Amino acid sequence: MKICYVVPAIVNKAPILVVMQLCEQMVRRGHEVTVLYFDERVEIELLEGVRFERVGFYKSFDFSTYDVVHSHLLRADAFVFRNKSFFTKVRYVSTLHNYVERELYFHYNRFISFVFSFVWNVCWLRHDRLVVLSDDAVKYYSGFSYNKKLTRVYNGRDIVVDYSLVEDWCAVEINKLKGRVDYLLGTYCVLTATKGIDQLVRLLSVNARLGLVVIGDGPAKQSLQELSVSLGVDSRCVFLPSVPYAHQCNVFFDMFAMPSRSEGFGLALIEAALHSKKIVCSDIPIFRELFSEEAVCFFKLDDVASLDAAVMKGLSDESKGPAVLNVARERYSSVAMATNYLKVYEELMRD
Repeated sequence: MKICYVVPAIVNKAPILVVMQLCEQMVRRGHEVTVLYFDERVEIELLEGVRFERVGFYKSFDFSTYDVVHSHLLRADAFVFRNKSFFTKVRYVSTLHNYVERELYFHYNRFISFVFSFVWNVCWLRHDRLVVLSDDAVKYYSGFSYNKKLTRVYNGRDIVVDYSLVEDWCAVEINKLKGRVDYLLGTYCVLTATKGIDQLVRLLSVNARLGLVVIGDGPAKQSLQELSVSLGVDSRCVFLPSVPYAHQCNVFFDMFAMPSRSEGFGLALIEAALHSKKIVCSDIPIFRELFSEEAVCFFKLDDVASLDAAVMKGLSDESKGPAVLNVARERYSSVAMATNYLKVYEELMRD
């Protein structure tokens, strides 16, 4: 099978990492894989056996030589919308990595959310199948999407545990804080209001035993730093820029925290699980679907007392790390993800 993946850029972000895992698995299974991308910068290593081609977003492209074209994110979906031919046997798939309307609202504003949700929705009309990442997302998009051809496939992630990949300066900064607190919480993400990191900063003001490491950049970073100063907890809160292999920093954390207000899947959660970390996360439907209370600790959104109780409970429970590791290995591997995507591709080819 000839498969073409279309992405906006080759960057170190969760949707692109998922695509790279898919490419790797498809090549191993003997399929011919091409990745099209638009932006010049390349942040992650290109895979052997995969053909990468940079294309112009506004230029025409002929997809007719492929069996399946699989796009990810708005620009890629729009590119497919403009270039899809109705006179070939090519099948078109898109993966919806988040709850579009909510994500745009939290990241920008209500107007942007309304306009671009509509544009994105129109783009999906020319796809033969939309893949979402959870049963909860199936319910959401069954009402929201104009295109009702929905399938659920869980994301998969494999990692190589190699703590030597953590750069020295990064290790020094984290260890400085680790030596001053009883327990160290850690998280990494694109810093937006959706990620709920402000809840972790507020937690420090009610629990003096805790320190916090936040790795990442984004529009909410400055406001989070200012919040830590205003609450008088900046001495126990370290903000680091986005780094390659951020998941390797789990080695320093006593607990990984994911306090998202909305999340398409939560790949960082799976990475932390594969490091056998104790995990605290917000009590939202996607996280409840991925893990049970036997594996992770849940807290009520925007309730610092609930968050504090969940953190202290998790830190004292040594069964959490092994439990969450077992679930991640069994349910959320790249092998399982690729197998399920192949079923989607093959079904479309038969149809």
